[in-house]
Amino acid sequence: MTLAIGFAVTVILTWFLMPYLIRFLLERGIGDIIDDRRMHISFTPTAGGIGVMVPIFVSAFIGLMFFQFDQLLLPVLAVFFITITGAIDDIYDLKASRKLAMMILPAVVLTVLGFRVDSLYGLAGIYEIPGYLSYPLTILIYVFLTNAFNLIDGVDGLLNVVASFMFIVLGSWFFLVGEYAYSFLAFSFLGGSLGFLIYNWSPAKIFMGDTGSLSIGFVMAVFGITFLKVNDGLPVAFEFHIDTPVSFIITLLIFPIFDTFRVFLLRIWNKTSPFKADKRHIHHCLSYFGFNHRMIALTALVFNVMLFIGVSAIDQLSDSMLILVVTGILFLCSFTIYIFRTHRVTIAKRRTVTDRELEIH
Repeated sequence: MTLAIGFAVTVILTWFLMPYLIRFLLERGIGDIIDDRRMHISFTPTAGGIGVMVPIFVSAFIGLMFFQFDQLLLPVLAVFFITITGAIDDIYDLKASRKLAMMILPAVVLTVLGFRVDSLYGLAGIYEIPGYLSYPLTILIYVFLTNAFNLIDGVDGLLNVVASFMFIVLGSWFFLVGEYAYSFLAFSFLGGSLGFLIYNWSPAKIFMGDTGSLSIGFVMAVFGITFLKVNDGLPVAFEFHIDTPVSFIITLLIFPIFDTFRVFLLRIWNKTSPFKADKRHIHHCLSYFGFNHRMIALTALVFNVMLFIGVSAIDQLSDSMLILVVTGILFLCSFTIYIFRTHRVTIAKRRTVTDRELEIH
């Protein structure tokens, strides 16, 4: 019943508030510009994450006040700071350095207060790691995942369908192991995500913007780190204890992780800044193959779900071996995308040359 309240509050409030927010943003001209990198063809309001995060904070307040989920206070305050950062960026376009600094600050606070990775849980035979590695590693995870979810928000519905699957899995697992506060928060985010999807499904009436995508990425990092800690404290014989926690959480979050790593490596390989925006993301590549927005979103979801279920079903391999298997699969996927994309570009160039020759003759 408690989880249903969190979910219902956010999905209903998000659905109710969004039309008013869309009208407000349109009247003030707050939206994404149209350029050759973006995939929309008309002015569309952004900062839709405001209409998602406000209901989530209302739900979190209910959890804190009525259900005594006091352990949510610090994570919710940190996410609130990220939400403010995203809203400022959506409206005033923050400089990259300032936005990064504002993302690092709550990450540092949570890390110092104990929301950190202090073990690799047997990955490569490593367990507890010293503080001089734990602190920077945790801050890097927060910043990386926050930006990773932001980077996949380039197609109608993509971020929301992928994140909704992750919220369902994490919310259910937290519930099964008795972590009701984090389950409540996960299902609150699920409600906000699904409520927003009504207006973001192609053709989108509004975009999530940094307000929502950064907040979702940051809270996903909180959930991931919390999952590792909680799972480590469970008895090995417990029914819902995960024997390979690192590969479990990585494959659950695999699509944004894969897309971000792939894009960064390609940019470095081509001797450009890894932070310079381009059209190398997976959703751009799928568009070259003729996929529309709905097809791209559903393809990403199926990829994420299948890889997660496939790896989770393997119980004979260690975390280290599973990570190697996943890396091999991702390398194969990336190589396949590269081959098909190169083939399409080559065909397009040949057609252009042929058309020019026909014009000359």
